[in-house]
Order: sequence, then C-alpha cells, then structure tokens
Amino acid sequence: MDDSCSFEFIREVTETELLKGNVMLDVDTDLATGQLIYCGNSLVRVLDKEAFLTYWATVEDALTIRTLPSITEKAERIIFGDREATYGAPSKNLCLIADLWSAYLDTDISATQVCDMMILLKVARLKNSPQHRDSMVDIVGYTLLKERC
Repeated sequence: MDDSCSFEFIREVTETELLKGNVMLDVDTDLATGQLIYCGNSLVRVLDKEAFLTYWATVEDALTIRTLPSITEKAERIIFGDREATYGAPSKNLCLIADLWSAYLDTDISATQVCDMMILLKVARLKNSPQHRDSMVDIVGYTLLKERC
C-alpha cells in the first residue's frame, strides 16, 4: 500500500526534540487515527491506522515511533523542570513580576493576576494562530502556576 494514504507529513524534527520528554508508543493499543506521532525524524498525523501499521511494519526504523506528549504533560514538564531550574520557585518569581508591574502601573497586581494576564496574552496570540501548540502549552502552564502562588 502507498504510505501517502496512511499518514500526513507535518514537519521534520530534530534529534533533540525526539529525545526531549517523549514516550515510546505501544502501536497495538495506543495508536489512533488522527493522532500526531513521531516517526523517525518526522512528525506525522495518522490518517489510517491499519494502513499506517502495515506500511511501518516494513520500515526498519519502526521502533522509533513515539507519541507527542499531551499539552498538559508538556506544561507540567516545563513548569516543574526547565523553568523552575532557570527562574527559581514560581511563587517568588511571579511575586517579583507582580511588584514590578504594580510599580509600573501604579496599582496593585498580585502573582495570580500575573498568571491571568499571561494567559490573556497567550489567548490573544492564539487568535492569530489558533493551532499554535506552544501557546496552548503556556496557557496550561500559567494555569498550573496559579496553584503554586
């Protein structure tokens, strides 16, 4: 079967991207039509699960199939990992931002309001690019950070 019937190529991905927080996919139970997955060095959308599995069974790199982490999983990895290591405890950092914005605007801004305003900024960006996954991840991340203020 022609592989073009089984998946849609989205874009090439780097080795770093492949290694960063992705999990191996159990193709027998986890794969679904419409799902975004990594195959080798490509991000693809599965169009026909059975045709996809038939095609990839003939490809040597079939074991490199990986799922794309959910938006929530990615946000959690960011706020509990890279960002916290870089910027410190979220409550302290968000309070500092609130103090700076309060002084600039000459009105009191709380750390939770900083999160709310950052969410609104990301919503405004989504209006321009509704499918931009990073903005969706950031919205979830700022929502989760509100709990840590």
